[in-house]
Amino acid sequence: MTDPVIYRSRTPEVPAAWKAACEALSAYIAATQAILDEAGFAGWPAFRNNGSWSYGKIAGIGVPDSEEMPAGWRAAKHCAVPDKRTKAGREMQARLDAVKHPGALTGHLPGMAADVLDGMSGYIVSPDIRVLGESVYAEWSADPERAEVSFSNRTTQVDHDLWERVKLSDYYAEREAEDERRAAEKVTA
Repeated sequence: MTDPVIYRSRTPEVPAAWKAACEALSAYIAATQAILDEAGFAGWPAFRNNGSWSYGKIAGIGVPDSEEMPAGWRAAKHCAVPDKRTKAGREMQARLDAVKHPGALTGHLPGMAADVLDGMSGYIVSPDIRVLGESVYAEWSADPERAEVSFSNRTTQVDHDLWERVKLSDYYAEREAEDERRAAEKVTA
């Protein structure tokens, strides 16, 4: 296994874009939850995707054991989903679909590939994103600039005006420092 490849943002444009993408996802989650709450499902678990391309997208609801399957819904693999064969199901699906999901958060990072095809493993990989201090870090299991294909935004290049590659040891030192800062904040709070 090879060491991860780490990039750090060089300009305030990148953290601002990441923050905006995270806020858009939070707004999507809140809006879809409000629709479920208005439909009488407040307190019922909402099942959401956890994949990087559609993270947080509503997938269905959990029906508590004490409840019957709601009208207009049907059982799916691990949750209940709107039954589009019924008028109520189509209406619920249309209400949920009317809220636009922001897409892959990594697709909102300027100057950075959202995903690449790793030629070694044959898998599509996306960076793990971490905010440390005032910088955004993108941790890749494969070097995006050595890949040939990106499926989301069609580029594997990194804009070096916006990002710089950093040593793994520097990244780990910054992570440790951030953990210490957060621990100190909890003690004083």
